[in-house]
Amino acid sequence: MEWSERDWGLYYSKKAEFETALKWFRMDLEAHKESGDTANQKTAHIYVADTYRSLGKSDQAKSHLNTALQMAQQTGDQHGQMNVHFRLGEIHRNQLDSPRAAIPYYEQYLALAKQLKDMYEEGRAHNRLGQAHRAMGEYEAALEWHQKHMKLSQERKYKEGQVAAHINVGKTYMLLGKVDQATSHFNTALQIAQQTGDPHGQMHVYFNMGDMQREQLRSPRTAVQYYEQYLALATQSGDRREEGVAYNRLGLAHYDMEEYDVALEWYQKCLKVSQEREDKKKQVMANNNLGNAYRLLGKLDQSTSHLNTALQMAQQTGNQHGQMMVYLYMGEMQREQLHSPRTAIGYYEQHLALARQLGDRREEGLAYNRLGLAHLDLGEYEAALEWHQKDLKIRQESGDKAKQIISHQNMAVSYQALGNPDLARSHYQSAMAIAIETGNKQEQGDIEKKVAGL
Repeated sequence: MEWSERDWGLYYSKKAEFETALKWFRMDLEAHKESGDTANQKTAHIYVADTYRSLGKSDQAKSHLNTALQMAQQTGDQHGQMNVHFRLGEIHRNQLDSPRAAIPYYEQYLALAKQLKDMYEEGRAHNRLGQAHRAMGEYEAALEWHQKHMKLSQERKYKEGQVAAHINVGKTYMLLGKVDQATSHFNTALQIAQQTGDPHGQMHVYFNMGDMQREQLRSPRTAVQYYEQYLALATQSGDRREEGVAYNRLGLAHYDMEEYDVALEWYQKCLKVSQEREDKKKQVMANNNLGNAYRLLGKLDQSTSHLNTALQMAQQTGNQHGQMMVYLYMGEMQREQLHSPRTAIGYYEQHLALARQLGDRREEGLAYNRLGLAHLDLGEYEAALEWHQKDLKIRQESGDKAKQIISHQNMAVSYQALGNPDLARSHYQSAMAIAIETGNKQEQGDIEKKVAGL
């Protein structure tokens, strides 16, 4: 049987050869325009949009999706409308790092899924709404959506959905500092994934268990073991995308252990995979991480080169999150390596402006933290205290216990510098209470030493 232009497009898309796939999908679109086949034209626009999205060209992807949406609305095609709303949500959340802008699309997607009585799509809408709220640091709202997804998956006896829902519920509990509940859901997800022979489900459990060890429990050495299991499954499955993610996480874990040379090797592997896959967003991330690792190795020329590459690519593709991270690392370089906190503040302010623009409360809190540290370095203790208070407020709103511990300690340092040991001690006590609540032994030991030094 002779292959159509669409068949060839799908073939090259599966091989992640997106430029070639795009040529075939565009030919497919032109053919259906000539024939006047509206249904196939709409589908062709979606395929072209998906390929542009894979190439990191969000504006072109959105343009084709809007055309497809208009055609679906004109013909009363609710399934078509639902698919387009889903994809527009994905672009705003994943490519444009704007989860707040994604939510209205996911809500329209959910409304159509309910109208069509499509429980699979309804569950997926719950999942995406949970992910969007989690990305904004709204963990309680995220938890509600993920629990709805879990309930629906259990009612439908849909095992793959149950695995995804348990992982997302676990991940959200993890961010709320509820490690026991998180572990319970991760273990349930792993058990179901193993029973059903679902390697991707198992992979994602190991990924999140690694993140919990690294981010919440401050145990990057243990995290490495989970990331290695994740990498082994990704390699076994031949999934280069997941392999690249595993390289990135192994880099982050070794970075946390201050093993910057090892981290560098993992980041270089991540960059290579992202270049092979023509994944611009992951290339930005890898260049940012390489720049940060070179910075800590004192190789400032290489660091600046990678950060400039990341910034240029992020600006070309409209990746504001990527730009935000460049400004963060440029600020770190000025403050930590070049001992110029005043210059660092300029970069941190750009980081903050983008975080606010994106509605990213997590990064907004991080910007407040760094601005506080820079002012502390300058001996401007009142200003430092104000920034750390803003950081603490965001962490309390989101329920992020690990970051609350850090914020309380930063406020304690600021009060101590201002000659107010009583308020400093009070914040150390608050930090200790959260560290005990979340079972964070390392932080408990660190806080004890700081209180003894008051």
